[in-house]
Amino acid sequence: MSKSLFRIVLCFLTTAIILGLEKFAFNVTLTLDAISITMIIATSLMFSGIGMIISRAVKEVEAASAAANAIMFPMMFLSGAYFPIDFMPEFLR
Repeated sequence: MSKSLFRIVLCFLTTAIILGLEKFAFNVTLTLDAISITMIIATSLMFSGIGMIISRAVKEVEAASAAANAIMFPMMFLSGAYFPIDFMPEFLR
């Protein structure tokens, strides 16, 4: 539980730094509401949970890197980070 709370605090700090830099550098209008804060908490818990599951199952550094990549690469491609989701086949959208 302490690791999860630490990750939540760390996630809030990094989010605050990124949003502060966006506000300063690009003059972005920020609107934080309960849904945004809930999403920050939920994603930090989910991703730290994935990391804890991987660390429980894998004992070597090289194997942990491969296991993390096996989870993260599909998430990166399906999120639209590399190319727009509109270009994907219909069954992946």
